[in-house]
This record gives sequence, structure tokens and C-alpha cells, in this order.
Amino acid sequence: RLLGYLPISLKADLIRDIVTPYLEDCFFIKDSGLDFQRYIVQSLVLEVYLPGEHLFHAGQQCDTLFFVYKGSVDLQTEAGVKFKTVALCSMFEFSAFMFEPHLCTAVTGTRCETFHLRMDAFLKGLRDFNLE
Repeated sequence: RLLGYLPISLKADLIRDIVTPYLEDCFFIKDSGLDFQRYIVQSLVLEVYLPGEHLFHAGQQCDTLFFVYKGSVDLQTEAGVKFKTVALCSMFEFSAFMFEPHLCTAVTGTRCETFHLRMDAFLKGLRDFNLE
């Protein structure tokens, strides 16, 4: 509850420390080495969304990986039918992360805090740490 009173930049730093163990379990991070893991954590950007906001739309180019830290995100078909809800340190849309269009629409179900990892930051890390 105290995090709600902190400035967003300090809150982001603290949350990164909390989220790091979850990120280290991700299949594309866990075997990559500690330096690359630190780079990924430092590349994360915290975004806050109000209920009903769209993170992305079906068919939109996928260039960001989302980690839900707080709240929930509803994944919907192009017709607007909810088929899944993701919450608490869930990673989603990785299968479409590699420059493919999103297969669904993501709408926040509640006030939501997510960490974003941009594709360009991810690819830079792969090059910088010789993981290509």
C-alpha cells in the first residue's frame, strides 16, 4: 500500500526489484546469464492504465512484451469476446513478439500496472551480450 504514495520513478525501481525473480523464470531470460538478465530488468518501463484502456489491438504490429505487475488485462477476439484474463506477473503475447501482428486485443479489466519490454531493447541486448 505504501507504493501508492511514492513517485512513479521510485516506485518503478522498487517494483523492478520485486519482479526480477518472475522475469528470471521466463524461458528466454533464465538461461541467458546474469548480465543479460540485469540488462532486461533495467530496460523495463512501468506503465499505468485505467480500466478499459487498450494496450494493443488485434492486427497491430507487435513490438512490445508486456508483464502485468498489478491488476488484470482481458484478452479479446477481434469481435470483442473475452477469452482470457491475465494478472499478477503474467507475461503475454510473447508468441507474437517477433514482429508479427497481435492475434488479439488487450484491454485492462482493472487499474493496471504493466512493465513493457520493447523489441528494439531486447534485440540490442542480444547483440550486446552476444546471444544472437
